Amino acid sequence: MNRAVSMNINIREWSLDESDLQRVLNKAKNNMHPLREVNYQDVEQLVLTNKAILSRDHWAQSWITLAKKYQAVGAEKLAKGLKSEAIEALQMAIRYYYLGRWPLANSVLKKEAYALLREVFVTLSRIQESHFFEVLHIPYQNQLIKAYLKRPMKDQPAPVVLHWGGIDTWKEDLNHLANAYLSQGWASIVMDMPGTGESGELASPTAETIFSAVLDFIETRKDLNNEKVVVQGSSWGGYWATKLALTESTRLKGAVNWGGPVHDFFSEEWQEKALNSSEYLFDIKEAVMGLYGVADFSDYLRKNKDMSLLTQGLLSNKAAPMLYINGQKDSLVPFSDTEIVSQHVANANIWHNPVGIHMGIGGEINHQYIIGKVILPWIKTLFEEK
Repeated sequence: MNRAVSMNINIREWSLDESDLQRVLNKAKNNMHPLREVNYQDVEQLVLTNKAILSRDHWAQSWITLAKKYQAVGAEKLAKGLKSEAIEALQMAIRYYYLGRWPLANSVLKKEAYALLREVFVTLSRIQESHFFEVLHIPYQNQLIKAYLKRPMKDQPAPVVLHWGGIDTWKEDLNHLANAYLSQGWASIVMDMPGTGESGELASPTAETIFSAVLDFIETRKDLNNEKVVVQGSSWGGYWATKLALTESTRLKGAVNWGGPVHDFFSEEWQEKALNSSEYLFDIKEAVMGLYGVADFSDYLRKNKDMSLLTQGLLSNKAAPMLYINGQKDSLVPFSDTEIVSQHVANANIWHNPVGIHMGIGGEINHQYIIGKVILPWIKTLFEEK
């Protein structure tokens, strides 16, 4: 059986007051992470109903209650044969279960929200007939890597984008990227990066081997084109895309680091700044500590230092073509990491938004713009090369 990473961390108790809940509402109004693509009226009602959120379980229960309503609507519509309406309702249920477990499953009801999210995600994926869907269990050391494969309904082997998220966006939360890749005729394999979701591997300087195991798996599949594989990591997960560009260059067509760290991010000085950023809603310390499975923040800082790709001496390696994306005003990942990539990786393509915050979002630039106008065209060029 696949085992999830242990999250037995001593987590401080907290509550959210009216001003905190106003921040939640503002993020929903402005379609900002983690409250993107939600129903604003739902969030408004949740905030009006709760003058304060008294615990993590209280937070989770509020979203679970909302999600179950949409899940029930989805089941009812599906029973009546109204598939498109069922899909719409189930997608909203997934969004709310995601918020219930966000940013990590570190309470009883947050774990329940994550379990329910996975259940609805698989149900939704199986009723969508526009593509082939498979839950993968890939052998790796003494465990199984759980991942999801979606590919076009066609006979010839499909190019593959192997992708993952960051500290708080896990494999079930990346359907928008999977759909974007499918729209181009490519297969999507989405997994959890080390230290998140159902990954059985904690983050470490050697944890990229879990991705190499998935590359091995791709080579065994006749429906996948192992000569056309691109990896893509979002936010913190972009780190692993860069590392694979440097360690698996012969097996990759390219790698996309969308807003991930490289070197300066891992310094104590930057951590002190980033972990107090107003960009993040709450529990960023707990989320990053979860990557390494540590209970003491000093242990987190110590382990973090070992992750720098410059310190590891990898930036001098021959690299697969790489696309590095970020915002110049990012308060979570330093813009200096963009400059380090530019200086050290000869075939890195840099795209940055001068007014962008984390992942380059800001001004007229949103996630959809970056996916459609930056990422997809770059990957398409690689896959069309002879």
